[in-house]
Amino acid sequence: MKMSVSDDIDFSNPLIEGRGQVELIEAMARFQKQFPGAYFELKTCIVHHEQLLSGWTLYGKDGSELLMGHNYARANGEGKLVHTAGFFLA
Repeated sequence: MKMSVSDDIDFSNPLIEGRGQVELIEAMARFQKQFPGAYFELKTCIVHHEQLLSGWTLYGKDGSELLMGHNYARANGEGKLVHTAGFFLA
């Protein structure tokens, strides 16, 4: 499945919330500065009717497990994500 992000996507997790591609890119840049070299590994991904549920693990640059969580996302009928919410214990 191929997806992209809508111009007006809304997003949230326990630490942030925002709207639009620009805010999403800025949030991602702040994350990368805060956790240089960290990476996510997707553990599960379930898709149906323009909705997605995934499970993931965040690893530090040294490969140590930092956090586990889930994301829910919803797309419009054109394959563009319009909403995403992350769930983890902060």
